[in-house]
Amino acid sequence: MNGNAGRGFSLAECLIALLILSLSVLLLSQYHQQLVNSYQRQWAQREAVRAAAQVLAGKTPAGWRSDIRRQPAANGCLRVTVHTEGPLRREATLQQLFCPPFGDRLP
Repeated sequence: MNGNAGRGFSLAECLIALLILSLSVLLLSQYHQQLVNSYQRQWAQREAVRAAAQVLAGKTPAGWRSDIRRQPAANGCLRVTVHTEGPLRREATLQQLFCPPFGDRLP
């Protein structure tokens, strides 16, 4: 009998190791895809908030639809609510309180 007999891995051990490796790669790729999707949603939300802030500043961004509502608030102030909707169903709502003297600051 040869002294090298019994060394190495059996076919069953190799298949089990390959199965574990395959499952690990599959789970990591799914996790990566979830991270990418989460990043894209977060980026889209930031763009929507940025567009709403631009509307509050009086500059409506191209490609975005906005709805501005003005409501009286305490001490003669005015609460301005802006809701924006843009490409890829991105939307955001921001509020800002404007108090006298208003000047040309109102959107």
